[in-house]
Amino acid sequence: MSSISDNEQSLLDEFINDFDSNNNKEKKFELINLIIQLKKDNEHFSDDLYKHIKDWMSFYVEITLDKKYGYDEIIPNKVIEMVNCLKTAEQISILNFFIRLLKKNLLNDEIDYYENHRNILEMKLEYENHYYHKWLMKKSILNLNNLFTTLLYILLLLTGLLHFLLTRFDFIKITTVNYSSNHCLNIFINIIDYIFELSGDVKPQDIASVSFFLFVKFIFFIFIAYFLVNKITKKLDRL
Repeated sequence: MSSISDNEQSLLDEFINDFDSNNNKEKKFELINLIIQLKKDNEHFSDDLYKHIKDWMSFYVEITLDKKYGYDEIIPNKVIEMVNCLKTAEQISILNFFIRLLKKNLLNDEIDYYENHRNILEMKLEYENHYYHKWLMKKSILNLNNLFTTLLYILLLLTGLLHFLLTRFDFIKITTVNYSSNHCLNIFINIIDYIFELSGDVKPQDIASVSFFLFVKFIFFIFIAYFLVNKITKKLDRL
């Protein structure tokens, strides 16, 4: 980051004085934008940026709502450009502030984009802090696509594990349905059959197989439950 020049410092002081003395919302919004542009590339002012961007967000929403119909849209790229001036943890915090601001002004249709962006930032922060289990869980339930992909990977891993156990050891016994001549594919379909109790004919016959299938159901449904609870909580937060 570069240091601020005397000329830039003089401009900055002028903008701040004008901002403090001006009562016009649009003028204040213009001035806070200029202040941020001058400060964002200077580490010396990094502590001030968070407060300035909060002010910018408040004015932006207020001015946008004051505009005539057809011009009253919050532009996501503008908001994210400001958010990107901050460190990851601050970005998450200020997006939470912005989401609350949107709710307060009944702009619920605008919220999804910012919640998704915040969720991605939360994953990034978990990864940066080496909380890989939290990162994996958040990534798995980020959206329906991710959930489906995660569950598919889990099923494939469990299919490989069960195939290995059945072909190498005789301590695990399961009554299966013959869906396919391909052993791995047959195991895969039988696991799905057992999870959703499609036929009722897939039955573990000993403690080892009972334990395995209980583990399968637990892992499978814990991801689904976590996903649903997360989505329901978000819906309730908007009421």
